[in-house]
Amino acid sequence: MDLIICILSVFGIFVEKLSEKNTLPINPTIIRALRILRVARILKILKTAKGLRSLIETVIKALHEIRNLGLLFFLIFYIFAALGVEMFGRLCNYFLKLLLILYYNLIIFRL
Repeated sequence: MDLIICILSVFGIFVEKLSEKNTLPINPTIIRALRILRVARILKILKTAKGLRSLIETVIKALHEIRNLGLLFFLIFYIFAALGVEMFGRLCNYFLKLLLILYYNLIIFRL
């Protein structure tokens, strides 16, 4: 299996070089799609390596807690954003109006 995947990868490189010169009668995208088979080699390693498999299982189990932590951070950011808009929204609106007045005065009177 590994030999076939390696041969297909090398063959894919040659096909890309030939497709640059437009001398290839087939679509090189098919050969590129076969590169996905490289993932099969990693899956084969996961079956044999017990330590690596336990590490991957631990990461997968931790994803649930990471999701909860991300939702908590999102909630905190949302609360502080709402507070910031409530506290400083009028201030920003005042400066925006002031800048618009100055801008239109510059346009109208060409200062």
